[in-house]
Amino acid sequence: MTRFVQIALLAALAAVTIAAFPSAAQAQRRASLEEGSIVRRQLLYRSSRFELQPRLGGTLNDSFKRNVLAGLDMNYYLTNKFGLGVGGVFGAVSVDTDLLEQINGTLGGEDTEGLSFTLTTLLIDAHISYVPIFGKLSVFKSNILDYDLHLLAGFGGALLGVEGNTEGELLSGFKPGPMLGLGFRIFASNNFAITVDVRDYIYSSADIQEGPQDGRRPAPVTELRNNLTLGLGVSVFFPGEVPISR
Repeated sequence: MTRFVQIALLAALAAVTIAAFPSAAQAQRRASLEEGSIVRRQLLYRSSRFELQPRLGGTLNDSFKRNVLAGLDMNYYLTNKFGLGVGGVFGAVSVDTDLLEQINGTLGGEDTEGLSFTLTTLLIDAHISYVPIFGKLSVFKSNILDYDLHLLAGFGGALLGVEGNTEGELLSGFKPGPMLGLGFRIFASNNFAITVDVRDYIYSSADIQEGPQDGRRPAPVTELRNNLTLGLGVSVFFPGEVPISR
């Protein structure tokens, strides 16, 4: 009888031990999943990499003169989400807006000879880049491309010039102010991407001046403005090897 009790106790102990091992393994697996990254072996396209981005674009909400812009952005990403950068674009060409064409058509060239108009000669900024959204998208059901949505915030300003038959001395000069932006980037490969963004340079300026300021005419109205630009860039990322998360 005593031998039977011993065998029964050993069997029960073995059963408890066998049942406990899977539970411990499952608990360890759950803890690992909860503490680890949601996506394993993820390509970190931005982390610890430099970005050079030649850009073309233009100003959007000008009253009289619209400006075509060209320049370069340079960024370094501290992590896959945060980066620091500087950028600048210069006004390559200016064209009349519809409003100015209507004024010229209504008044004639002689009545607008004494007017000066503001031009965007240069836009510069130093900024922080933050990537809150990134992922993959399917193109034509065959190609999978990585993308990101990024936010920009920084400080810089605009160097304004003048076009017209007067000096427009109150229109020109450097106008400092903050910059805010929103961009969308698609990676064509590990090292190349295409970016579209909208940036808002906020500074105080005026659009038009009538004749030289000799005391006989009112000074142009200067006010804080949102100066929007649309940009298209081709990004080159380096070094060539893309970091991969664990």
